[in-house]
Amino acid sequence: MISKISWKPVGFGIFLGILITYLLMVALFAFIGPAESFNAALIDPSATFTYIYGDENLSTAFIILPFIIIAATLHVLRYSILKHSYEDASDLGIHGTAKWGTPVEFTDGKMLSKNNKYGNIPEDTLQVEQGIILGKIPKKKKLLIMGENTDIDNRNVLVIGSSGSGKGQGFVIPNLINMREQTIIVTDPKGELYDQTATIKRDQGYDVFHIDFVTLLSAKYNPLDYVRNDFDAIKLAGTISRNSSKDTKEDFFFNTAKDLLTGIIIYVKGKKSNATFTDVKNTFNQINEDEEYLKELCEEIGHEHPAYQYLKDASTQSGNTRASILSSFAQQTAIFSLQDVANMTAQSDFNIYDFQKRKSILYIRIPMKTNPVQPLTATFFDQLIDTFYEIAGNEKNRMLPIHTTFLLDEFANIGRLNGYDETLSTCRGQGMSMQTIIQDFAQIEKKDMYGHEQARTIINNHDSTLFLRTKDTKTAEYFSKLAGDTTVKHTTGSKQHGTLTKDGSYSSSEQVVKRPLITPGELSNNKGTAAYLFIAGYDPLKVEKAFQSNIYGDYVNDYDKYRNEDMKEKDRQEEASEAFQQEEMVQETQEESGVSQSNQSDGDIELSDSELTKLLQNDTGIVDEEDNLEAIQEQTKEIETSLDQDKEITKDDEKAIKDLVVELSAHDEEKDEETMTDEDHATNEDQNDNRKKAVTLSTNNTEDKKDSNITPDEDINAIEDEMKNIENHLIEDEPFRKRKKGDEEELPM
Repeated sequence: MISKISWKPVGFGIFLGILITYLLMVALFAFIGPAESFNAALIDPSATFTYIYGDENLSTAFIILPFIIIAATLHVLRYSILKHSYEDASDLGIHGTAKWGTPVEFTDGKMLSKNNKYGNIPEDTLQVEQGIILGKIPKKKKLLIMGENTDIDNRNVLVIGSSGSGKGQGFVIPNLINMREQTIIVTDPKGELYDQTATIKRDQGYDVFHIDFVTLLSAKYNPLDYVRNDFDAIKLAGTISRNSSKDTKEDFFFNTAKDLLTGIIIYVKGKKSNATFTDVKNTFNQINEDEEYLKELCEEIGHEHPAYQYLKDASTQSGNTRASILSSFAQQTAIFSLQDVANMTAQSDFNIYDFQKRKSILYIRIPMKTNPVQPLTATFFDQLIDTFYEIAGNEKNRMLPIHTTFLLDEFANIGRLNGYDETLSTCRGQGMSMQTIIQDFAQIEKKDMYGHEQARTIINNHDSTLFLRTKDTKTAEYFSKLAGDTTVKHTTGSKQHGTLTKDGSYSSSEQVVKRPLITPGELSNNKGTAAYLFIAGYDPLKVEKAFQSNIYGDYVNDYDKYRNEDMKEKDRQEEASEAFQQEEMVQETQEESGVSQSNQSDGDIELSDSELTKLLQNDTGIVDEEDNLEAIQEQTKEIETSLDQDKEITKDDEKAIKDLVVELSAHDEEKDEETMTDEDHATNEDQNDNRKKAVTLSTNNTEDKKDSNITPDEDINAIEDEMKNIENHLIEDEPFRKRKKGDEEELPM
């Protein structure tokens, strides 16, 4: 191998060759040529060159001479130019037999695909075999693709890559594009994958779903929807409990609180099928506030109830023991007290079972650093995997109808999953593969995660590992040992400098030594596009990262220009469908508002046009100005229709008032004249005058409003005031009250 400072001896050799050649030319010109002296020839190179190259024999000699001198110089300095290099001698097997594999060994169509060539046109790259892209062959336009029917025992891939090593651009995105027939579950820590690839996947015929555990504002998910039996409740409570605290000590208080959580989940699910964690928390609050409540609950449900055995231990405790159990419970379920979490878990906006009815992709945004909702994210992935196992178990061939790949970037931030090591060892038989992406082993070896032993099992249950880079020394040492030791030939040399009377000497020797195939330092300092592929049972392979920009060009960043008219027309149809659905929502909201307006007589608050429009916007998500205008126009028509109905009601009210006054007047006249004093007569006449004035006023108002700015709503209010005035005067008249009640019942609601 060439030394980094090899330019120094090479440059010296060239300079020395030219210098010696020129001095010889000057000497010949001075001593056998016409030059007056050596000094004169030295300062006149033009005359020297003319003389030497004018002679055919001298010209040939001095063309060859510089190269001879340079070659001799480089030979003498060769050990300064070359490194002390190692030559592979693994075949000798003296110290080890490890060696690097060759791409030809891997791309035989059995282990990795032969259909792996890509070109400069993205559409051509999409013609390669579907499967998991592990990398590319160095200096060639060929990919390393693990197909569905690979001879490798399982299709699980462990990706090791520290921050900035190209996990997303070099592994996740290329695989999102290349997988075109499988259901895909992908974590999206930065929230970029959805923005960059969702449209591509829709055009590939995927149903696209998105859930956000960072903002908690996208799709909703209720964990209790997937509790179908007692065993599901046990697993759910276990996942939540283990992921709620960094303290891994599972003592009596921890386990009793976990059992209490299990029992409450079973209890609330038994009461109503759509129960949520709000119901769980409400039940716990009752237990916390009333020491006798849990005992009474156990007596109420009885020994036969499936929740009883999980509730009974906590129900028998008191004092500090009870307080410690309830404190542990509160800690385990703390995140479900957050309003945003309560809102998100109030219902489910999608059904996991649907992911096996049509090919689907689910983007799952999780926190990049500390995960404050780890019990929720761990529960979500547990239920995803369990549901897929259930679906596969119900199939005749015990395989998922649609094979499924999990791309789990920042896997450690998901939380601790139940039996993930077992999932890795059995998932291929169910039609699943898991691509686990971590920065180093330390992330999953922590006590509050999987611990050392279970973490090693997880690592070993990936038959393929793609190493990009790590900052963790122990992780680098592991892969250096995994690559193994090899035997190399090592050339060493010694140089003895000469004296004035004795020339120097140089001696070299060749040794066979032991060396790691790749050292921990080389792994830690890995840069650029270099990567290493380890497949169980095969020699490690040097590969290049398959950056999506290298193999797909601008396909991802400028995808719109690759879309055809059919794809764009499909988008327009979907937008029209969404607009139609929004319009239906607006109409439903308007109808509800109409009902509210008709109930104003019962004390309901009337909404103004602007308030109603604002309400519609909030309920339906209208943000576009044109949509606002359309909604307002539709609402105006609805209000006009409602007001026309109000006018009819007003006319009916006027007629009713007139009839009431006539009837009541007749009723008063029939009263016993003899029992009435003069003062009573005068009062009765005043009451009749007031009734007549009310009728006259009502009639005049009805006719005058046509020429005034009084709205029907204001007119209704005036009539209601008049009716109240009449009622006050006739409060003792039972027939009036009965008639009034009957009229109100006839009014449309």
